Amino acid sequence: FRFDSLKILFTEWEDSRNFGFNYFDEHFDENQWDPGLIIFLCDSIFPEVQDFGTHVLGKYFKDEHGEKYLLALSEHPDPIIQLYCTNYLDRYAHASMEKLNRLRDYFERILHSVNVKRVAKLRVFHFLKKQSLLGVEYGKYVADLLNHLIGSIAVSENERYVELLYAIKMKYPDVEADIQEVPLEIRD
Repeated sequence: FRFDSLKILFTEWEDSRNFGFNYFDEHFDENQWDPGLIIFLCDSIFPEVQDFGTHVLGKYFKDEHGEKYLLALSEHPDPIIQLYCTNYLDRYAHASMEKLNRLRDYFERILHSVNVKRVAKLRVFHFLKKQSLLGVEYGKYVADLLNHLIGSIAVSENERYVELLYAIKMKYPDVEADIQEVPLEIRD
């Protein structure tokens, strides 16, 4: 079973694609679907192929490949695949600076997006919030990420990011946070 056999899924003829989806779904099992092939399907620019890829991934997911799926699929530009990746954050990136560093571009893309990816953005934010509590190194990582986003995103999201930066600064005073306390002006 090789990449060549999947070419039928990329044809312009809908009947042929549907035949391929059904054939692979009914006649192939976990022994034929290695992570490279599943990532290849999920990484497609064609929505039907992506859908089939996530179907196969859900059906034949193996824990030992979870990190590989997270890191590979986090590079995909499609919002649906980016949202799908949020399902793997807690399990495969929690408490690992190495993985957080590898996912930095993913986090920035999600958190920097405007008017899209709302659910993915909330999941990533909550994941990062949990990470920031794990120690000063994690707090510094999250603060650095948020420092780059503040001022370049919607005001409503700025508030949430500033609150987290403030909490990080209170927990770890030596961490740099690009926020300032401004005294409240009282008018007579």
